Amino acid sequence: MTNAHPNITPPDWFLELSAEHQKPLRDAGVDELSLLADAKKIIDYNKLLRSHVIGETMQWPDELLAIGGDGGGNYFAIDPTAPGGQVFVIDHEEEEVVPLAPSIEAFVDWLIQYMSEEALSDE
Repeated sequence: MTNAHPNITPPDWFLELSAEHQKPLRDAGVDELSLLADAKKIIDYNKLLRSHVIGETMQWPDELLAIGGDGGGNYFAIDPTAPGGQVFVIDHEEEEVVPLAPSIEAFVDWLIQYMSEEALSDE
């Protein structure tokens, strides 16, 4: 498949890891948009992000694949060429890419912890 954005198709290793972690994430109350597991949704999400400006002036980094978001304008991404999946956050306010977790597994742990803290602050 020829694609104007070579990193827009999620690699198999990511789809397998993401699918594996969906149940624990749902059980913890994490929204499915925080970590996408469906290839078509990921491709559509990446097409959308690459067609818009992040924040005021930032273009989506070509080397990163968006895998979800926090619902507040920040996006989660991986380098699809690096198996294991270090996760980055694209901060829309600071317009920068920041390392968030060294692996998909660590990212899932972070998401569950983050949602637990959010639930406590809502009480």
